[in-house]
Amino acid sequence: MSGADADDDGDGRRAADLSERERRIAAREHAADARDRLADARDHHAAARDHRADARDQLADARERLADRRELEADAREAAANQRERLLDEDAGRQDSRVVDPIERFRGAIERTSAKTGRSNEFLHRSREAVQRGADRMDRLRDGAGRTAPGDDSDADADD
Repeated sequence: MSGADADDDGDGRRAADLSERERRIAAREHAADARDRLADARDHHAAARDHRADARDQLADARERLADRRELEADAREAAANQRERLLDEDAGRQDSRVVDPIERFRGAIERTSAKTGRSNEFLHRSREAVQRGADRMDRLRDGAGRTAPGDDSDADADD
């Protein structure tokens, strides 16, 4: 083998080493890019999951505010019915039954019964609302129980 042939082999080996090194560098860069894309996808998925959780929290807050408002309205209706019944009872107590016309006494009794019925109706209305809220909560819990394992909500929140 002459000196020129040895130089050709050395240049060939150096070229092969260089192309192998470039291939490894390119493979590392490709792997790093793939890791970056995967991390970006995870971040995007986490942001979407957080957004869905925020939306669920806002909806729950709105439901709670609505329930509070309904309860305040029911309390006001009940207080009005109690006041009406109390006034009618006081009015009936003030009247002397010997002096009052029997028709007026009957009318007063009907008004008192009506006030008591109003209170009973309010109680039934509030009970129905409470039962409905409980049923709604159970439905939401049941819907949540059918989801996939915690942390894996890939399709679970599609309806939210």
